[in-house]
Amino acid sequence: MSVAESSPLGLILEPTIVFTILGAGVYFNRIRSPVYPPKDPHPQLQYRERRLFGYKVSTRDTSVWRTTTLSRLLFRYPFMIEVCYWVLTYLVYQGARGVTALTFTESTTDLARENGMWILEVENILGMDTEREFQRFFLDRPFWIGVLNRVYSFVHIPATVGFFGYMYYQTSSATFTGIRRTMALCNLYAFFVFTTWPAMPPRLLPEEYGYIDTVHSTRVASVWTTNAFCNQLAAMPSLHFGYAFIVGTSMLVHAHWKPLRIIGALYAPLILIAIVATANHYFLDAIAGLFVAILAYFTNSVLLNLLVIEDYILYVLRIEKPPTKEEVQFMNRGTEYESEESMKVWYERV
Repeated sequence: MSVAESSPLGLILEPTIVFTILGAGVYFNRIRSPVYPPKDPHPQLQYRERRLFGYKVSTRDTSVWRTTTLSRLLFRYPFMIEVCYWVLTYLVYQGARGVTALTFTESTTDLARENGMWILEVENILGMDTEREFQRFFLDRPFWIGVLNRVYSFVHIPATVGFFGYMYYQTSSATFTGIRRTMALCNLYAFFVFTTWPAMPPRLLPEEYGYIDTVHSTRVASVWTTNAFCNQLAAMPSLHFGYAFIVGTSMLVHAHWKPLRIIGALYAPLILIAIVATANHYFLDAIAGLFVAILAYFTNSVLLNLLVIEDYILYVLRIEKPPTKEEVQFMNRGTEYESEESMKVWYERV
């Protein structure tokens, strides 16, 4: 299946914008006046206890690398490790999608087309197959369809990255990591669905269905969705909407500035309008994306089992994971570890 090309400028500009936002997140979430933790007073302790699916296991204690250059760098710029997690999650997810896309056969495309038509049949039974009329409403208003094309192509990833940086700054560590795990699990659940049940988006259905690919036909497609590794048959569920729901809800609940709460309230509806008006998703895709987001939220703690792997990787890299904001505040309330007792309290906490 051919993939439309993005503009040459987008190949440079879009990644630059994303990495600039990530860099800004690293800078603004830095520790302003770091009080570096002391050397481990018990270096002979080489293991720590973790939980792995309910069982206690021993993993490498990375505190022995507390004073290495990389550990001190991450201590000063703790959001850097979140950038690494985001990039790793994105690469694994896109790589898995790419392998799936490159192994598609003609029978896969036929199955995806049948599934897309089945979605419309179900919507017809439910009385909600209004995507074509919905798109025509905006096609009659060229300015607004142009806006929605750009919202679909250029808002999703930069907004998500900026959201990560803001939530790291605004919320507690427990809240932020819960949001991060929820979004990662969204990817896993969605990947399972569209790998086992590919669905063709409305824009790729036969012409008699009357849908128009407004994004790719006007060359405003994003570099993130037009590369050869992009799975074009992943309409169900809509991660665009699933992510938008998580972002919008989190902003509505946790943002302190009223304009940001208003943006949070409007974000998911805006993305819903964009994905349907551009014929990239069905309404049922959005409902499925919402369900995936809610399921991921209530089950995200399963990813805590990966802490065992994290410990071993960080140990091999000779890095200690930076402390949370709350732990840094606890350290800064001390007297720069003047006593053995204060150091003991610190190590018991971490």
